[in-house]
Order: sequence, then structure tokens, then C-alpha cells
Amino acid sequence: MPDSPDGLTAVMDAIVTAAGKAGADDSVLARLRCLRTADEDTLLKSPAELGLDSLTWLEVLTVLEERFDVLLPDVVVVTPESRTVLGLARALAECRRAAR
Repeated sequence: MPDSPDGLTAVMDAIVTAAGKAGADDSVLARLRCLRTADEDTLLKSPAELGLDSLTWLEVLTVLEERFDVLLPDVVVVTPESRTVLGLARALAECRRAAR
């Protein structure tokens, strides 16, 4: 995959953390943990296709912002590409590069 595994891992970890905070049951959390071995097509699915509601996706963004001490600009957050695991990993990488 073209992006840093660390960026993808960070997004995947944030998804599991956010889903846990939202009260997802163990079977959902187990399925989300499988994102680590997912193919690129899966990483390009929308949050809804992954079984996440919009509030949980917002929590994913919050978790990432807190972990990396970076603010994801609104223009990044609302783009369709950043509403996928792979797109969000790319957006996070760009924001982290810009903050250096």
C-alpha cells in the first residue's frame, strides 16, 4: 500500500477505540480489529459500510487529534476521500507533515 503502515495502524486503532467508547459489542470490535489485515478495497469503504455511524466516525477524528496533537482541518474532515480508512490515513499524514 502506498501509505505508511504506521498511519494506517493509527487510524485503525482509533476506529477500534472510538467504537469501544461508543459501546460497540465484542463481535463488532473483533470485526473492526480485522481491518489490520484488510485489502485496499475494504480500506476504501465508507464508515457506514464498515458499520460505523457518523458520531463514532467523529470520535475517530477526535482520538487521532488527541493522540497526535494535531488538528484535522474542516476542509480535510468533510472531503469524501477522508471518510475512508485509507483516505483518513493520508489526510493525517499530510496534517502531521504540515505541522513539522
